[in-house]
Amino acid sequence: MYTDINLGLFIIPIRFNNLSEYPTKYLLFCSEAEKHGYNEFYVGEHLTDKQEDIKSSILFCSAMSALLNKGTVAPCVLPLPYYKDKRLLVMQLIELARMNEGRIKVGVGPGAIDDDMRLLNLEPKDRSQIYENSIDEFMVCLEELWPSKLTKPQIFSTVLGPEPKKASKLKDKSIHIISSNFTDPKHFPRQIECYESSDNSENGSWSVILNYISPRASESTLTIAGRTIDYISAKLGSKSSEVMGYCHSKNKQSYSHLTCICEPESILDEVSNYLPRKPQSLIINIFDALDDDQYREDLLKIAKTIRKV
Repeated sequence: MYTDINLGLFIIPIRFNNLSEYPTKYLLFCSEAEKHGYNEFYVGEHLTDKQEDIKSSILFCSAMSALLNKGTVAPCVLPLPYYKDKRLLVMQLIELARMNEGRIKVGVGPGAIDDDMRLLNLEPKDRSQIYENSIDEFMVCLEELWPSKLTKPQIFSTVLGPEPKKASKLKDKSIHIISSNFTDPKHFPRQIECYESSDNSENGSWSVILNYISPRASESTLTIAGRTIDYISAKLGSKSSEVMGYCHSKNKQSYSHLTCICEPESILDEVSNYLPRKPQSLIINIFDALDDDQYREDLLKIAKTIRKV
């Protein structure tokens, strides 16, 4: 049932070690992963976060495009309030699409970090209003400027909360959604329901990002997974319990509901039980554990299992 879906990797490594080094190993790993069956590569960005330190997902995707054969790149989510000139942003995305022969998707959102807003002399309290205005302006510029010879990219947004009442507005605008890997999966059905309450019966889809580790994962990989989830929980603050259904992760059992823990060869059975329905894209989050050969091999085996190659 899942063998024909898009299979992606999500890259915004929450790093705790070697922060002075650029995360080049993610570029190289994605080039290898494409050969095993992954066909989409999603890249996040933050300006002031010391752990999630990719500053420009567009630049990262452009470097990745040079290493891929036919893979789709997806800068996401681009915080639209940070981009005051939406025409300039669209022109940069056109350049990325030209570079990658039209194979791009684009994630948009309001941004999540107050210090990013302050760096750009924006008031965090104005985030939602700026975004509401920005999304319409961005979609108009996309329609006006996108070359007819290039495939227009799918635009999507990530949903995190258990009751995303504004999700239907995204579908109204033909914006697709992706459920976050830090959302308690019990919220996925309601996220889909909110999205599909739109009157727009076409031009919408649901995808999902999942965390994954093998039951044979090394102690270091388990520690990184736990610290990553702790880190996101701390950023969410009082919303953590509601969104993540979270307990402090002293071992893998405490965050097992946020993570697919299975052998790579069993991923299809696990995903079928984990998700309410088949997504358009199944996207695996990459923990900052690529130095672990077993972890790398397990991620590649997932693609081999799903693609049966």
